[in-house]
Amino acid sequence: MKKFLGLLSEILFPNICVGCGEILEQDEYLCDYCFEMSKRCLADKLCLKCGLPKNRCACKRAVFCFDGAIAPFYNDGPVRIAMHKFKFRRKEHFAEFFAREMALCIKQCFSDVSFDFVCCVPMSKIGKIKRGYNQSELLSFEISKILGIRHFKDCLQTVGKKKTQHLLSFEDRVKNVRDVFKCNRNINGKTVLLVDDIKTTGATLNECAKQLLIAGASKVYCVTALATNKKEKKS
Repeated sequence: MKKFLGLLSEILFPNICVGCGEILEQDEYLCDYCFEMSKRCLADKLCLKCGLPKNRCACKRAVFCFDGAIAPFYNDGPVRIAMHKFKFRRKEHFAEFFAREMALCIKQCFSDVSFDFVCCVPMSKIGKIKRGYNQSELLSFEISKILGIRHFKDCLQTVGKKKTQHLLSFEDRVKNVRDVFKCNRNINGKTVLLVDDIKTTGATLNECAKQLLIAGASKVYCVTALATNKKEKKS
């Protein structure tokens, strides 16, 4: 009976490529084409502190509250399409794909770090009600299961209003997230893995990391599913 139900499930709900929708074998997420077209962030070409390519490293011109930032993919091609579906078309199960890739990236780049817990960049209550879920929370929960690290669901909360980040310049992004987040836990001496969906300038991650440090964290490392590899416009 179980075998029959499993076969029926595969027929009614086939496993599809998160990028283009092509039907795949079970336990696969990207078809061969989308796999080839997805641009991976190669660890040996990145600055693991700021998360930017080494030829664009920002460590000398900016102060970061986090101790490292990584991502498995650049925000381009099929994975960008998949992220849009994940965030805006209720494809919550895509969290499994992104979290698996993020966990592999963590094992590769932060192999010498012992994390005490995983948390995520929060959404406002109104934003979460409108979307139905916080995509970063889904990612952090999946990563905690894969890596066997404790998950703190509501470690960070929003305490102020902010505009949509992608419409703003770098300077305005920094101002937009200032004093918007707050950590409501005692995390003295803890090493934190902070999760978000996309890293663009890193302003949101940096503000969240600052609040975690204020709450007592000793170190904060960041991982996102995608990282933008484009120079921000000044206006």
